[in-house]
Amino acid sequence: MCIIFENNSRIGDAMSNYNTEQKKLLLEFLQKNSDKSYTIDGIVEGIRSYAGKEALGRSTVYRLMTRLVDEKRVQRFA
Repeated sequence: MCIIFENNSRIGDAMSNYNTEQKKLLLEFLQKNSDKSYTIDGIVEGIRSYAGKEALGRSTVYRLMTRLVDEKRVQRFA
């Protein structure tokens, strides 16, 4: 599964008004890399490379990305 983030100026509204640090890390990563496509593992590795090894787990990324896909903020390619 590859995922690409669509450019959108309202990135802070991607999910509910309640943003955890994990959501912020994911949104920041996707915004900075919006010209690329990633697997879930690639996203996790990318975030961990600058935020630390324990920054985000795979299950958290899956959950958050599913929400973004449902909100049509991210496109999923099988």
